[in-house]
Amino acid sequence: MPNRDAPPMIQLTQSKWATVSEEDFDYLAQWNWFAARAGKRWIAGRNSLNPDGKRETLLMHRVVAERAGIDTSRDIDHVNRDSLDNARKNLRAATRSENSRNSTGKHGKASGLPKGVYRNRHRFMAIICLDYKNHYLGTFGTQEEAIAAYNAAASAFHGNFARFSI
Repeated sequence: MPNRDAPPMIQLTQSKWATVSEEDFDYLAQWNWFAARAGKRWIAGRNSLNPDGKRETLLMHRVVAERAGIDTSRDIDHVNRDSLDNARKNLRAATRSENSRNSTGKHGKASGLPKGVYRNRHRFMAIICLDYKNHYLGTFGTQEEAIAAYNAAASAFHGNFARFSI
């Protein structure tokens, strides 16, 4: 018996599924959707013909955002960072800068350090990016102190788009 509490899902190619809102499920289920790699993440899309008869790719999160009245002239940010969760509550309009604030950081896996924290010999530095410029927050004796400094700055500078170090 299906779980009635589970959100509706649309099957994609590549054995992937996209989560959608109840109000969008019937509309989206009319078409076959594919899963495609976009860097390290997966996105849902479908091919369509535009009014000029040329083929174009429609991205599911943009279709849902448009139906929900979200400003699609801007980037569409996935609040929980799951690019296959296209439920309305998970989508919001964002500038490119705001969208990048909601990322995990690029160096985390390679260095083993969380977002915004860097090692400087036997000490730890905290750095945050604001308006495409790095801002030095200080050098600290412990990783925990650097994380606390980064998280405080992220909250102050990035507001709702802040992604904290763990």
